[in-house]
Amino acid sequence: MSKTVKGLAFTGLVIAMFMGILDSTVVNIALPKLQTAFNVSATTVSWVATSYLLSLSVFLITSAKIADQFGRKKLMLIGLVIFGGFSLASAFAQSIWALVVFRFFQGIGGAIITPIVLPMGIAIFGKDKLPFVASVGAAVSAAAAAAGPPLGGILLRVASWRWIFGINLPFALIAFVLVTFCIRETYDETSSKHVDVFGIVLFTIALFALVFALLKSHDFGWSSIWIWGNLIVAAVFLIAFLLVEKFSQYPMLDLSLFREKTFTSSTIVFFIVGFSLVAPTLILNYFLQDVKTYSPLHAALIIMTVSLTIIISMPLGTKIADGLDARWVNLMGMALMVFGLGAFGLIKLATAPAIIVVFLIVFGLGFGFSAQSVVSAVKHIPIEKNGIASGVVNAARQIGTCLGIAILMTCLSSNLTTARHDIRTSAVTEIQKQHLAQSTKTALIQAVQHSATITTKQVTAIIKGHDPIAPARGTTLGKLYTASQQLATGTEKISAGVSPVKSGLEQLSEGQQHITVGLTAAAKTIPTAAALTELAQASGQAATGTAKLAQAAGQLTNGEMQLASGQQQVSTGIAQLAQGMAVQSAFSKIQHTKNQKITAAFAQVYLVAALVTLVCLPVAWWTDRKGTAQA
Repeated sequence: MSKTVKGLAFTGLVIAMFMGILDSTVVNIALPKLQTAFNVSATTVSWVATSYLLSLSVFLITSAKIADQFGRKKLMLIGLVIFGGFSLASAFAQSIWALVVFRFFQGIGGAIITPIVLPMGIAIFGKDKLPFVASVGAAVSAAAAAAGPPLGGILLRVASWRWIFGINLPFALIAFVLVTFCIRETYDETSSKHVDVFGIVLFTIALFALVFALLKSHDFGWSSIWIWGNLIVAAVFLIAFLLVEKFSQYPMLDLSLFREKTFTSSTIVFFIVGFSLVAPTLILNYFLQDVKTYSPLHAALIIMTVSLTIIISMPLGTKIADGLDARWVNLMGMALMVFGLGAFGLIKLATAPAIIVVFLIVFGLGFGFSAQSVVSAVKHIPIEKNGIASGVVNAARQIGTCLGIAILMTCLSSNLTTARHDIRTSAVTEIQKQHLAQSTKTALIQAVQHSATITTKQVTAIIKGHDPIAPARGTTLGKLYTASQQLATGTEKISAGVSPVKSGLEQLSEGQQHITVGLTAAAKTIPTAAALTELAQASGQAATGTAKLAQAAGQLTNGEMQLASGQQQVSTGIAQLAQGMAVQSAFSKIQHTKNQKITAAFAQVYLVAALVTLVCLPVAWWTDRKGTAQA
């Protein structure tokens, strides 16, 4: 086989693996769109992601075993047809439950593809290229898982959600052609053609129940009978499977593989790698979108740092392992992951994206190094067992991811519930401390008890809807309020003093009018009394002047009353301003408490992931040993 053909053959395998892993995460960012498109609940639409992960996790080992028995190339082609066909069906799905079913069968295709890439790659290049094949496979696998959200975000930005599934078809066709014409058929020559149907059924039921319980524990709750029922079923059927396999003449899973310490240890390490990956992808994604309010695409592009780092760190880890051995690289990798997860616990609301990217790079380096466990897992076992070994290791990572989702999402949910309770309690205490009208306090407390987050518009409506009280004495606004009140009182007193003057002037004017009438009448009866006429005219003018003076006094009274009313409005405004400032002070402290509690809730989840990884770190020491690999 020429180098060109080998290159094309391996390219086909890489494309197949990338698609299979990519679709386990690419759909997550599209779930809100799917929820709107099909008008269903968030719980219902989550089955689109769950169904794929369920079938992918459950059928990895079974498909690897069948491929070893009946031909890896044959099964790879079947897997590509299933994956591509149901990707197309998903793109044209007309109902949410049709999409869920199509995604389940698409996951079966992914489960067939993923575990047989490693043995097929070794068949192409030879076992001496095992580190290269395994490292590329692990890097592609990890990169695909981390690249899913940003690629999904880009597709949603430029096209519809249907293209998230439809885009798989051309790549499936390319992979199908390359595998068909560039790869020869290979088998596990030591494996019997006898199919362990009973073992497969027991194992499938056990894994199905376990993965279902892990994936849906967040939705149903750990106290749900569905979750506990599935865990009990998983335990019973797994014990039954182990008993059957121990005495079976043709076991589905060769349990003797686990006697090889390097294989078992490497499987545990890759399981922890899958568990830990949940923190910087799923958990951090929630923080970036829900707490820092980044757009889905913005958050996804930040998280993509992990996949880009893994692409670099995986080959680097392989180089280091060539000089030392895999256990040192795996140890360094897990240590870096612990350090990176611990660093995530330092992230605050104000943490710059660049700092988060640095933490992701640290974790990505650790992930890439720890993924050497894929190489060390198959390094010391017979080459013909690489297929089933690859299935076990990949299944371990998938189940580790499912366990990570179950445990870390449960921790996050519990932490956030506690945080919200603490935030509401703190909010009530802060509001009670403020100098506010009791009716305003009651309305604000009711608002924060209903939701820890209330808008400025809601607060403004509450303040305007209740009469304010005088600002606290001694404060600047309190002094202004007192002065305004005194000015209003003085104005009212002036207005009260002017009113009697106005009344007297009106009475004087009226008397002068009577005098004028009398003098005018007297002047008419005494024609020679010219003086009387002049006196009557003067009295009339005096009456008119007095009337004008009374009118002016009335206008002054009205002006004083309006001034007093305006000053009362100023006093009310000062009181409302003081109330608004008190509310602003309270909510500033509430927001500070909220930021602290929410970031602490996420930090605790990262620390749980770091602790689990740290506890399992010593296992990495047994992932390799000195000496050559077995033939």
